[in-house]
Order: sequence, then C-alpha cells, then structure tokens
Amino acid sequence: IGPNSFENLNRLETLDLNNNIITCLERSFYKHELPCLRTFFARKNKINKIDADFFKGMANLKILNLDKNNIISLDWFNYVYNLVELNLGFNLIERIRSFARFSRLQTLFLNNNKLSEIEEETFDSNRELSYLNLTSNFLSSSLSLKLKSCSSIDLSFNNLTSASFQIDR
Repeated sequence: IGPNSFENLNRLETLDLNNNIITCLERSFYKHELPCLRTFFARKNKINKIDADFFKGMANLKILNLDKNNIISLDWFNYVYNLVELNLGFNLIERIRSFARFSRLQTLFLNNNKLSEIEEETFDSNRELSYLNLTSNFLSSSLSLKLKSCSSIDLSFNNLTSASFQIDR
C-alpha cells in the first residue's frame, strides 16, 4: 500500500484489508483524517509494526480487527478511544497494560497470544466490557482480575491453578 492510498476518502466507513501480506501499518497510507471510518479490518496479514500515530485520524473507529497477524506489543495503541470491539487474537502479544483509556470497549479478544500474566487492574476502568476472551495463552498459576460489568470471560486452554474475579455491577 503506497503513500496516500486512501486520500480523498473522507466518507469511508469500512476499510477491509483482510487476507493480504501487509507487514506494517504506516500513517503515510492516508494524508487526511478518515472521520467517518467506523470499522477497520486487517486480519490474516503479517503485520508486525504499526506506526504510533496510524490511528490518529480515525477518531470514530468502533470496531478494530487485527487478529491473525504478528503483533508483539501494543505500543502503537493510541487514538482509538471510542472502540467498542477490539480483536487482537492470534498474535504474539506477551504483555498488556491498562485498557483504562478505552472506556467504551465492550468486546475484547486477546485469545491465542503469548500472555503469561495480567495485572489485576488491567480492565478495572472498562465499565462497558461485557466479553473478554483470553483463551489459549500462557497464563499460569493464579489470576486475579477486577472487572466492572463483564458477563462472559473465556480462560480456557491456559495453565491456571486458580482464578478470582471482583466484578462490580
């Protein structure tokens, strides 16, 4: 994808880049903001790098699906504060930090990554989070999470010996 590939598409609502061989999401793909973009799919690629400001012009993005890539870290994870659904399953993510800035997040897929531990307060501020998928990671020993309103949590295929949840409704 060349520089400014999405120039003059300010009414674009859905962008589907699934099933390609994209390795990097660069801000140079689009010059101006994409204010109407609500859904972005780039699953089944080879993405291993995302520019820190790639999502800067996508303030109204609600659904982001980047599953089945080679994403290792979430350092790029900025500017998508209105997300309702985020799919980062089947990547190489080893560590996650607080999701506090994503207060509208309802559905989160982190399955099939390389997560070995999650801090108790990671999802503490996600009042809307109702579905959390942590299947097939490397979570071991005990897990303790504080959640606000989660109604479904999938922790299958980990190595947990115990799990505790504090859910405030």
